[in-house]
Amino acid sequence: MSAYTSLLIAALLLFATSTAVAADGGYYIPVHPNVSIYEPGQKAIIAWNGEQEVIILSVDLWVEENSWVLEFIPFPSQPTVEAGNFDSFYEIADILDNRMYSKWVDRFVPGMGYGGAEGENFEVLFQENIGAHHITVARATNAQELVTFAQDLWVTNVGSGELSWGRLQDLAAAYIEQEIQYWVMDLLELKDYLKSREPLVYTFKSDYLYFPLEISSMGAGETSITLYTITPENTDNYPTVENAGLSKGSFWVGYGWRENHENFPMEFQVTQEELGRISPKVAELFDNGAWLTAWQYYGALAELEGDFKIAAVLPSSPTPAAQAQPAGGASYLTEALLFVLLLILQIEIFALAWRKRI
Repeated sequence: MSAYTSLLIAALLLFATSTAVAADGGYYIPVHPNVSIYEPGQKAIIAWNGEQEVIILSVDLWVEENSWVLEFIPFPSQPTVEAGNFDSFYEIADILDNRMYSKWVDRFVPGMGYGGAEGENFEVLFQENIGAHHITVARATNAQELVTFAQDLWVTNVGSGELSWGRLQDLAAAYIEQEIQYWVMDLLELKDYLKSREPLVYTFKSDYLYFPLEISSMGAGETSITLYTITPENTDNYPTVENAGLSKGSFWVGYGWRENHENFPMEFQVTQEELGRISPKVAELFDNGAWLTAWQYYGALAELEGDFKIAAVLPSSPTPAAQAQPAGGASYLTEALLFVLLLILQIEIFALAWRKRI
């Protein structure tokens, strides 16, 4: 066998066993997404069935030395809080990988399938340690009382410190003005340079899909935010009220130069069994599967404006034919009544004439 032939066979074997081999300005990556659960930042799974919502949330935080943090999360109704599991995110990644690979197979391999103290305007509703998290759920209708409680919570557990609470009070006042009055405060100690916090699961009632983001603008620096929404229908069927700068994730499939690639949105139907793999609490919201969509934000925390909200499906307006039907029905009824009245009148006239003849 010639050296040229040996090298050619070796190259083909390398190509067959590798999914990421660069080649002179082109790419041998069959599927390339712009969303990854493994990037540091904020990750959340948001499942909503039109009435109830479940959020599984994990946040990566950078610290240069051991320190404490106190996180605030606003909610439109009182949430329950419990421990979550990173497995939910790994299952999401596995499901998306399978769907993207299936799209590549369909595109390039035709015929191949793929299977504190409370006040009048502040109330503590729940307080408990969940793993490393010291959780407080409260209802606040006054921003100052929320900040006062947070200050007391910090001093009691951490000690005094030079902290500025003005930004929190301004944001809290804005949320309260929108009638978003429920807050989760998560106090925990960080001991690593990068801490991937164990996820927490929040369950609450809401007639729109909701994820708070503007509250994160209190932070500094650049961030990556990845949201996975799970809804009864494709998100194109819902009006996005606010997107806070997030865009729908996408992926391309193909080989060679980028102009030969095809882009697809990261939005797929998932089965009830797959929902159960993500989380039993998520599966409980649906009866027959749902739609999974990935959303992404890259940028400065300080530039986050608004929250992420998707409204319920708007009732479809009746078609012109449907609108004309009641009017047509009323017209037919009127004509029928007139016919009956005329018939009765004719009978009476006939009877009167008959009596006179007799």
